[in-house]
Amino acid sequence: MLNLNLGCGADYREGWINYDLEAKADVCGNCEEGLPFKDHSVDFVLASHVLEHVHDLRALKKELHRVMKKGGVLVVVVPYYLSPDAWGDDTHCRAFSKQSFVISNFWPGFKLFELQVQKRVKLATNEEIEWLVAKIRCL
Repeated sequence: MLNLNLGCGADYREGWINYDLEAKADVCGNCEEGLPFKDHSVDFVLASHVLEHVHDLRALKKELHRVMKKGGVLVVVVPYYLSPDAWGDDTHCRAFSKQSFVISNFWPGFKLFELQVQKRVKLATNEEIEWLVAKIRCL
């Protein structure tokens, strides 16, 4: 079973393929330039706090569909568009709402099967921040 931690950053996971721009990853690269994996080779992808940084999201979604096995699961964690941190980082290109995952043509070749809004209070500022957690199956 091949698990991919896309844009792993500091979240290095043992037993996974950790992919990022930085050298501490198992595989270094820019996900916007294609993914260096064989067609239909990946069982599970975690994309936590990555997609809001991607300029060409359509191209990345096509690449994810190419490398994932049929029935594979993609878990996406992104800032919720109403959350203060959605636009608090100048490297964010976009924000996501629930509709970003519910509209079927936004994720061609995938089917949403779970969607949650998770909340947390930032200790430093005492403000409530929210994330969307979407679980999507590759068709």
